[in-house]
Amino acid sequence: MLIKTFLFLNLILISSCNVASLITDAETDLGDNFELDVREGLLVFWRFNEGQNQDKVDSQNGVVLNDTSSTGFIMQSGISGGAPDCSSNSSGSGFFETGSFPYGIDASNSNYNISFWMQHYVSASATVTTIMENPGNNISFTQLIAPDRLDMQFTIGSGSMTISGLIDANDFSNWVHLSFNIFASGNMDVYKNGNFFGSYALNATSSTSTTFILCSGTSGTSGFNGLIDSFGIWERDLDSREIKALYSGNNNVD
Repeated sequence: MLIKTFLFLNLILISSCNVASLITDAETDLGDNFELDVREGLLVFWRFNEGQNQDKVDSQNGVVLNDTSSTGFIMQSGISGGAPDCSSNSSGSGFFETGSFPYGIDASNSNYNISFWMQHYVSASATVTTIMENPGNNISFTQLIAPDRLDMQFTIGSGSMTISGLIDANDFSNWVHLSFNIFASGNMDVYKNGNFFGSYALNATSSTSTTFILCSGTSGTSGFNGLIDSFGIWERDLDSREIKALYSGNNNVD
């Protein structure tokens, strides 16, 4: 009787292990074929699905972008729908801004994520262009361009740092997805095309600025030389699976 009971308990244990193994394998095998809702903590998400020369862009939370040059958005084909062409925007003129951004980016007290798709045009000369600027908080994404690579420069508060070779020559004229977790601790994690790229040390500052500029800046830099699509800001950091979902399109926002 004791032998039968022992064998029975072993069968139950083996079956339980097999079930656990199957569940683990199923989670591992999901790959890109899963869907995650990444709307928690989402401040804005611009899909850029309007047509040529429209003066506003659809947003998850209704935040409208305006074209200060009054020429309308110059749209090209994007990842989903259209994508604004930033290449013709000069410093202080023709950039896209909200005018009254209802969400301050306070990078010293909260974690943030900024994610977007970008397609950089081929460039044979070194120059400086700006993707995004939040002047009151001094958060800016500036790109330093060389013939064979594209470096991303961040200025947050009183500190700045540069990620060398984030985009290389093979990426030019191709769509690339970038995601940046900015932590209140002063660090930043960078993801490229859904994969972890590296961690970097930053300085953060406290601000509740309501000014937000996309595609250009006010500090003497011209508009980003390329296209921007699916631009989102979250008031929290995103985990690796959520960033992978943004890259794969299974995310309930794009």
